[in-house]
Amino acid sequence: ASPKSHFAPSGTEKMISGYLWKFDKNLLKGWKKRFFILFGSEGSYHMSYSDGPKQYVKGTITMRTGISTVTQTREFPKTPYAFVIHVNRHEAQAPVVTVAANDDKDLARWLSALRIVTEGQDVYNNGSLQEAQEESDHAMALRLQRQMM
Repeated sequence: ASPKSHFAPSGTEKMISGYLWKFDKNLLKGWKKRFFILFGSEGSYHMSYSDGPKQYVKGTITMRTGISTVTQTREFPKTPYAFVIHVNRHEAQAPVVTVAANDDKDLARWLSALRIVTEGQDVYNNGSLQEAQEESDHAMALRLQRQMM
């Protein structure tokens, strides 16, 4: 099978993207920085991840409103912005993915988007999520600009 890019299927929209830390249960690997994109619509959503924005997708997490859940976790004391995605809360064997944001602002952005997905809470239309994404993108652009000087 050939690697897939991050392009969202037609009829879906990108809700949020950015770097998060994904926990690999293999003790030798631990936390890995990955670029995530959350996209979807009408109760069916996908969150793909890769090494970077223009890299091939390493995996995809499929979520459904009312079935998937997202909760903050205190399981990792040195990683205060961690949260857990349960793909299907009704199935014990369903995938569970642990990720962490870089700071509380990033955590709030991702939890807001993921609550739209899991609970159907549509805070997206009031612009707050989009504004937060634009602010985060601008901050990243400034950091990259400083690094290039």
